Amino acid sequence: MDDMKVILGTNLSKYLKENNMTQNDLANHLNISHTAVNKWVKGYNYPDFAYLFQMCELFKVTLHDFFGIDIDNEFNEHEKRLIYSYRDKPNVREAIDVLLNINNEKK
Repeated sequence: MDDMKVILGTNLSKYLKENNMTQNDLANHLNISHTAVNKWVKGYNYPDFAYLFQMCELFKVTLHDFFGIDIDNEFNEHEKRLIYSYRDKPNVREAIDVLLNINNEKK
């Protein structure tokens, strides 16, 4: 096993626990076999990119998070979740824009 597979597996296990999901839940969500997810968690295989992107959306994390790559330590976990909420929820984005007096019109 290479280190990146182990890191991905460890992080996947962590995200499953944080989201109160089982490997079976994830397999059902991705419409794949439980065995495939189990191999990812154990660090035997990498998921295809399509599954990685789906898991990033599901767990509200980045690919960098999955692979344990710290490209910037500018944002803590709370700040990252706020950013994801801002991006994913139009009502939150609108409220924050109003609160901060941000004009989204292009100049």
